[in-house]
Amino acid sequence: MRALVITDRTRQRAKEIKDYAESHVISSEDLVHMTAGRLKSPGDNPKFVMHIDFGYRVVYSQEIQPEQGRCHHLSVSLDKKGRYPVPEAVSAIMEMFGLGKPDFSQLDDDNALVAGGILLVWSDENSQSVNVLMKV
Repeated sequence: MRALVITDRTRQRAKEIKDYAESHVISSEDLVHMTAGRLKSPGDNPKFVMHIDFGYRVVYSQEIQPEQGRCHHLSVSLDKKGRYPVPEAVSAIMEMFGLGKPDFSQLDDDNALVAGGILLVWSDENSQSVNVLMKV
């Protein structure tokens, strides 16, 4: 398990990213273009990205999902191939971004945690990240 250290500087950077994301919401049309590779994803824009000591990379954006409407999208990864952040670290980062502190043990077979407002949690093998999609 990798240590997660959240400092005042880390909290301030998270606030800056969240403020930026709130004023630069990604449209559902742009999501389609990103999926098709015609637009860069938020992870390619440093204004949506932060690095936390000991190898954590966090991407936070807000986007308009076609069926759910406006959502938070949080992606957490580590700097070592084949490794994923533990649920406790993802939960602490979610709390830092003001998304609450979920109980990931409540995930169902489809990785949905509907109670608590979380729509979906999934591991992405390409980016080796844990992603959380949650209604704003």
